[in-house]
Amino acid sequence: MSYVDREQAQEMRMLSFMWGGVNFSSIVFLLVFTICVDLPRRGVPVSFETIFTTSHSLLLGVHVAATSYQIFKGFFLDSGNHIFRVAAAFSFGVSGALYLFFSWARSSDILKNQYNARMYRIFLTLLWLTPFTCTLPAVAKLSTFSLPIAESEKYYNMGHFVSGSVVTVMDAYFAWAFYSYLVKFARPTISQGVPHFNDNGARLQIIAQYGLISSCFCFLALTGFVALMVSFFLDPSLASPSVWRVYRVCYITADFGATASVVTPIVMKVRLHQVGMAGIRIREEGNKTFSTPNADSEGVLTMQKTVMSLKRANTNPSLVVTE
Repeated sequence: MSYVDREQAQEMRMLSFMWGGVNFSSIVFLLVFTICVDLPRRGVPVSFETIFTTSHSLLLGVHVAATSYQIFKGFFLDSGNHIFRVAAAFSFGVSGALYLFFSWARSSDILKNQYNARMYRIFLTLLWLTPFTCTLPAVAKLSTFSLPIAESEKYYNMGHFVSGSVVTVMDAYFAWAFYSYLVKFARPTISQGVPHFNDNGARLQIIAQYGLISSCFCFLALTGFVALMVSFFLDPSLASPSVWRVYRVCYITADFGATASVVTPIVMKVRLHQVGMAGIRIREEGNKTFSTPNADSEGVLTMQKTVMSLKRANTNPSLVVTE
């Protein structure tokens, strides 16, 4: 049996399988989008190397581990078997570590821009230590097999808290860099309706925007988990209806924040693609316009209309992104 009653366990199990389904759907969407939309539209050959780039592989790994975590957690809630809990804890640690490495791989240019070389080296050293700290929940569960399940859950949750705190602190490093970058680099303006193309600037701006959103969801997950731990320590059996209601809300909040934090990079990927395609259209239109001797006024007007339509779509028209 698990540490909650049968009705509570059933509700929590269904929630776990639901979040696991969201993560699995994200895997399918990312693969289909990359293979059928992103690569063909950019004229890039579809191959193993172009599909499984470093950033894509890390992001897929995050979602595979997150899916496994939710599934194993659901099995544990159904059976109370410690093996499933250990598997869930290990999967959670792997997803957290891969999430940090993905964030680093995607935003290393921003980090180098916002921090000095010494600070960046310290961050990299700490980053390579995170796989060890992220496995603390699994270690805590393995070392408390002989204890009653409610007591074992206390140590497991403590390991979970330490692991989640490490991920959140590291993510705060990213969040501050993203925020500082967005404040420091204002959106360029359009000069006489003619865009100035800056592929890397657009890419970094979008990464900073969505990276900051992802970090906020990560903070939400930790907040929910801290409140969940407090309610669990108050009543490990969750027999009190009021404690159970608080625990349930915190449980949903923590899982929602964790899931949203890893789904956001996929939305960022789609956004990068959209802006990249819009930038290519602007570039092609500009080449046609300014290569025609007697079409200056008409061409500039066309360019201005294109730019205004992109601005209404919340796209930075002065930058081009190639992903």
